[in-house]
Amino acid sequence: MTNLKNVEWQMFRKKSRFIKWVLLCQLIVVIYYVFQITNIMMPMKGSDVIGYTGSMLIPTTIVADIVFMGILSWKSESINNSQTWRLIPMSNTKFYLANILSNILSCIVIFAIQLAVYGILIFIQDMRGGFFATLHWRIKDFFGLLASGDAFMNFIYMVLFLFLIVLFISTFVSFINFSSRAVTDFISPKNNQWVRWLIIIILVGIGSYMFVNASDITMRLTKNLITGRNANLLTGLIDLELLVGTILFGGLDLWLINNYAESKIVNR
Repeated sequence: MTNLKNVEWQMFRKKSRFIKWVLLCQLIVVIYYVFQITNIMMPMKGSDVIGYTGSMLIPTTIVADIVFMGILSWKSESINNSQTWRLIPMSNTKFYLANILSNILSCIVIFAIQLAVYGILIFIQDMRGGFFATLHWRIKDFFGLLASGDAFMNFIYMVLFLFLIVLFISTFVSFINFSSRAVTDFISPKNNQWVRWLIIIILVGIGSYMFVNASDITMRLTKNLITGRNANLLTGLIDLELLVGTILFGGLDLWLINNYAESKIVNR
């Protein structure tokens, strides 16, 4: 049997080529908006330009990551449906897990690059007394934040949330792909295409409705508890929802891929 890590790495290499294109598009958008701002507010200091660039990275990062997650989901299902990929001598379960893990690795890489760029811009903007003095000040400030229990827990909750949201989206998209194909396999080829799209729309609608309702119920149940240190409780409960959803859809995905999901003859 083929090693899971090797397959995961090959899938990551296939998906990671989209990282540079998403980051390039984000860079172009940031440069465009900063150029517009500097034209309106000239003259500006170099530190001001860097500050505006850093502030524009935050909203564009959110949009870029959403777009990248969409591309990642499309590529993952192309791999799941590909006859060439499915010829790899490994079990369907390991194949599915390798695909999910490669999604996580891809998201870690793009987010780490975005975070590093943002950190560098903030460092340059706050530079005072020379490079090494600023570096010493930033390191001291960083470890000071880590020493604070609340700051450290907020960081842990944020990382856990990002990890779980990637897992949830990946498993849910795979569930839509596998289940819609399983249903259309029993329908006449003349009708299966529009039926599959109808099933996808219905499943996306049901999944979105359930997730929004579950989040709303959680917020209403905990709104009286979200004060001070208990503010992390809401984030923890949302993480729990994502974890339960991931286990549910992940289990259904494994059942479908082992029993019903067949690869395409035409590969991409």
